[in-house]
Amino acid sequence: MKGNKLFNTIYIIVSAVSISFLFMDLSIGFYITKPLIVPVLLVFLFIKFKEIQHPLIPLLMVATFFSFLGDIFLMITLEEALFKLLGICTFIIAQASYGVLYFISIKHKNKKIISWKQRWPEALALIITLSATGFVYPSLGDFVVPGVIYAFVTAITIIFALNRRFYVSKKSYTVTLMGVFSFFMSDALMGDDLFFTRNFTLALVMIFYVIGHYFVINGMMMQIEKEAKKAPFKDAFSIKN
Repeated sequence: MKGNKLFNTIYIIVSAVSISFLFMDLSIGFYITKPLIVPVLLVFLFIKFKEIQHPLIPLLMVATFFSFLGDIFLMITLEEALFKLLGICTFIIAQASYGVLYFISIKHKNKKIISWKQRWPEALALIITLSATGFVYPSLGDFVVPGVIYAFVTAITIIFALNRRFYVSKKSYTVTLMGVFSFFMSDALMGDDLFFTRNFTLALVMIFYVIGHYFVINGMMMQIEKEAKKAPFKDAFSIKN
């Protein structure tokens, strides 16, 4: 959250407190603080949109919101199987929203001729995603179908995120990709223990989840703020580079 130390500090503190409760096995504290983490980011994005009004911010807010909603569904233990399914479906929407965000973020850039040899990271990402899906497949149980759909959408989203390296600043690309990788690690760990039977696994899921949100928003804001300086407000998409 570049340029906003207040939200940066609040986000880190709330996240650290929530994860600390988890490590201390204080379930009440964890379930109270966990739903407060992502809203800090949503408030930040809302304020930023009022300042900049860049068209990518609403897309980022939608993706972040559905990620938050899916997380809330996964916390509900009443009719747990049903809410796990709702959570996965909501995460599919969030992941698809991120994919659209990454795709749209370069849509108005000058297109480049890119050889297949330069696309090896995309091929590697596809192989890793398929391998991870195969690894967690036995743990998915009744959630195989939504789990496979989620993996498919995730693979496309990662490919779109990788494609940004040809069109945006190295810093924005790298920071965003760190967030994408963190989300992937969080998803893989969650898929291996969907009902969170191991506190240590849940703690790792939370750590990667928190890092993922922070880096994706920070990385995308680097591109957004740079474009807004060149062409403020609604003209931001007209920037060619």
